[in-house]
Amino acid sequence: MNFSIPKDVKNVIIIVPEDFDCNIRNQIKSVRRELSVIVMKSPEIKGKLYVLY
Repeated sequence: MNFSIPKDVKNVIIIVPEDFDCNIRNQIKSVRRELSVIVMKSPEIKGKLYVLY
């Protein structure tokens, strides 16, 4: 997965499908330790990933 998060962003919420099996939170935190990352799983999302900041 490849995406850019602006430097001034401190909080990120990621909404993924329930069957999404990737440990995305740890991947992001390994690059930007100071970032607060919340991952939410939703049964209503199919095949998409939403990133809110």
